[in-house]
Amino acid sequence: MTNNKTITGEWHIQEMEMWDADYFNIEVQAFIKINPKLKGKFQFGLVTGEMNGKINGEKYH
Repeated sequence: MTNNKTITGEWHIQEMEMWDADYFNIEVQAFIKINPKLKGKFQFGLVTGEMNGKINGEKYH
């Protein structure tokens, strides 16, 4: 089983291939955030979303 602590946390996006920092940080500093249940959210530019994942076929509750 994967150790959730190794992939949980919040990361700030520093660089994107298709957009410059003026766009991807337009509302807030661009980020990806994953909690211990492997649910998370992200925002870059005017795009926001949520994630609900599993790793290598493992299920998390």
